[in-house]
Amino acid sequence: MRLGTRNSAILSYFYNYCSFCASLFVICAQIERIHAQELMCCMQAPGTCRDVCEKISLVKISANSDLKNKTIEEVQQYCSPQLIPFWECLNSTFAEISRGELWSGRVCCRLPQGESCKRACVTATNIGDLYGICRRSDEMTFYNCLDRQEQGDLCCNQSENKKCREVCLSIFRSYPASPTKDQRDEVTQHCEHTTVYQCAKEFMKVTPVANMHNYLRCCDRTNRNRCRDTCKNILSTKSSTTIEDIMNELEDKEECGPPLFQDPLWQCFLKEYNVSPAVEVSTIDKVGMDSAKWHCCQRASSNQCKNLCSKTFTKDWADLWQDFHNKCLSQLSEERLRSCIDEVDEPCELGCDGLSFCTNFNNRPTELFRACTPQADEAARNDVTMWQTQHELSLPGLTLPLKNISKCSPDTWKAVACILQIKPCSRYSHSNQICRDVCLEILTDCADWTKISPEFSPEGMCSRLSPDEPGASCITLQNYL
Repeated sequence: MRLGTRNSAILSYFYNYCSFCASLFVICAQIERIHAQELMCCMQAPGTCRDVCEKISLVKISANSDLKNKTIEEVQQYCSPQLIPFWECLNSTFAEISRGELWSGRVCCRLPQGESCKRACVTATNIGDLYGICRRSDEMTFYNCLDRQEQGDLCCNQSENKKCREVCLSIFRSYPASPTKDQRDEVTQHCEHTTVYQCAKEFMKVTPVANMHNYLRCCDRTNRNRCRDTCKNILSTKSSTTIEDIMNELEDKEECGPPLFQDPLWQCFLKEYNVSPAVEVSTIDKVGMDSAKWHCCQRASSNQCKNLCSKTFTKDWADLWQDFHNKCLSQLSEERLRSCIDEVDEPCELGCDGLSFCTNFNNRPTELFRACTPQADEAARNDVTMWQTQHELSLPGLTLPLKNISKCSPDTWKAVACILQIKPCSRYSHSNQICRDVCLEILTDCADWTKISPEFSPEGMCSRLSPDEPGASCITLQNYL
């Protein structure tokens, strides 16, 4: 290389490097200024004014102009206009934040783990302002959120309808939480039959939950007691029917913090959401119906359940699943329908071993079970723990108060929990209902009937839970005690 060319290349490299350093310096200076202002502003305020100032979250107000205005009003209420240095400092801080308030990435500013990255986000006007401050390898959740916002902008801004555009953007802004049922319904209502809807529906897929108890193990991944209790309470009330709705409800309660990939509790739910979608999602989305389960609808005893079943296993499943479960799958009269659907979800398989809680089910190589898995074993353990601590049993349409089952037939309750979760099948019937005599025995002895309305009785309860016909199939506990 000639000397002149080499010098030119060196000068060019040096110039570019200096330009990068200068840009980086400006960004860093802005971050440090915001950080310094946040502290210095409050230091220049006395008493109650300082207390109010110190509660201001720049991250929250940077993504919410309404909150920012409300914060200003609150500060004005407690801070005298005569505090000129304080107000100059605060106004300067808010001005820095306001520069990029239209940038969609602002909703992600709460996600960075590093404080410097979080503060860079607060003042950024686009993703380019984050270069050199936020490393993608260190802030994967944050950058995934930014990517999602870009996808949302491209997807939703195609619409000329303002309402469609707003509801479409809302499903992206909630990241990393999934769109709620209300959000999904609004997008369908305002954007259906448009290119926006075709684009947005890829981000609205949900994963139905057939058995809430299978996810109780996720709650045990956290070492925060309040979070763990809240998580188990959400799952036990069964108010949510999809993984996405569970995560949304859990985030709304705030005890567990935002859904971050590095948090073991959220990892557990997100793994189920991202890696293990239920059969209903993939099949129905691809062909418009779940034909494997749809053919079971012909086995329904009532026309109501037959019609509800047919609608459930098409694209209406997300809205109808809970109704179908309560009105049909929970009814004794629909055993043939329930057994058929169970066969699709969890076909009976030979052998069971390796369980740590339901140990009486081990060493049975010639018997049939639907769910001899560590997950079902853990779910049975959680069932018993929940019955012991909450002293109640959730039944369709009723919560039944219990006595202390640690003292009242504990082995029987354990066997019941294991039967309901491990789901043994006989060679003659694949039903997994417990027999009527067992139901009567444990409810008569262990339900707290002093706390129950006189209209209910063990006989009435068991008539809804266990078959009474002489030839009806049921599972006796004797083999598992």
